[in-house]
Amino acid sequence: MVNKKRLKDLSIFADSKLIEEIKYRNANRKELRTYKRLALEILLKLDEKRMTQKQLAEKLGVSAQYVNKLVKGNEKFGGEILVQLEEVLDMH
Repeated sequence: MVNKKRLKDLSIFADSKLIEEIKYRNANRKELRTYKRLALEILLKLDEKRMTQKQLAEKLGVSAQYVNKLVKGNEKFGGEILVQLEEVLDMH
């Protein structure tokens, strides 16, 4: 009985998290698309320059994990990182 109650509690929690995620994505659709578009541009520039994400991270002075989040479109692009990316990757 205890396990069934726990499972039910977890499923309700999971559903509410999913609903919140859907609401967030709907409310921020334009912003999220912009991040994805920037991520694609970064990946194309990395390929063009034959540069790895790790090399980009070193040039930017950030962690490789942060760059990975950027190129997946899962991280917000702040003004400073955009300027650095523009300089390092010659994005005009």
